[in-house]
Amino acid sequence: MYNAVGVAEAGNPQGCVAGERHSMLIFLAGYRNDYDWREAERVARAQHWVDLEFGKAGQVTPAQIAEQDATIRASFREALEAGSAVVVYAPLAEAGDG
Repeated sequence: MYNAVGVAEAGNPQGCVAGERHSMLIFLAGYRNDYDWREAERVARAQHWVDLEFGKAGQVTPAQIAEQDATIRASFREALEAGSAVVVYAPLAEAGDG
């Protein structure tokens, strides 16, 4: 699982407004002990996210995911079935906003 911030482009499947910055989680199915930052970026870009800034990454287990909300659980399952999934959160406030 990768934590990132990115800027939405038109056509993103989450329906976010182009130009908005959002936090996101990127789930990649994998069985290695290292992290594939390039693949995480490819997955986000394929869903029309740019200007990506990655934070932490970590491995998660089904037991850890079982304690999370339904969106996270569904995205974890999607990643296991399809290879990847992206969870996008509400837009981030820009400096100077409110």
